[in-house]
Amino acid sequence: MAYALRPGVSYCQVGERLLFLDLPADKYLCLTHSAEAAFKRLCREQASSADDREGFLTSGFVLPSAQARMTPCMPPPVPTGSFAENNPNEVGGMQQFAALSRLAHAAISLRWAGLNATISRLAGRKRAAASHQHNQPDPICTLRQTSTAFEACDALLGSKDKCLPRSIAAAHRLLDHGLEPILVLGVRLDPFHAHAWTQFGDRLVNERIEATRPFTPILVV
Repeated sequence: MAYALRPGVSYCQVGERLLFLDLPADKYLCLTHSAEAAFKRLCREQASSADDREGFLTSGFVLPSAQARMTPCMPPPVPTGSFAENNPNEVGGMQQFAALSRLAHAAISLRWAGLNATISRLAGRKRAAASHQHNQPDPICTLRQTSTAFEACDALLGSKDKCLPRSIAAAHRLLDHGLEPILVLGVRLDPFHAHAWTQFGDRLVNERIEATRPFTPILVV
């Protein structure tokens, strides 16, 4: 029998450990060492005990499937630059207002709709955008202006502990312009910490390269 991760569950390997993100439960977690070893056997489609299989099925992490889908998160392109670094552009009032509006909407959505619904809405907008051809005459200019607008918001409101709403807002703002952003949620261990950022191809939009390097992507939208 094949198994697949339950929808909303993703994972990555950090060093020797596996870290999981359960979007519907809005939590990150590690398995015990024995459960992690059993999960790795399941991923390799090696024989595991009935107790192992029953434990994972009961936990809801995995489901029986016609096709095995137990792969870790596929990382995005490795960032090679950032629009947030050495960006001399000034931001217009309407651009900053639009960024502030998206920030407020992202914060409200995370608080009242939850992480899973907020991420699902962004993913839905990306799918819709991918089905249409957009004529973007100067995406670099738009990316720089968007980055500058969110930098201005950070200066006004602060950015500490706001990486998730900032990144979701930046992704939606790029979609407003017909661009297809990549939202990344990353994790690190010792100590555990999670971070989020938005990029376009291999260029970061609302973060600097050195701030993302310690993190392993666990969810890419």
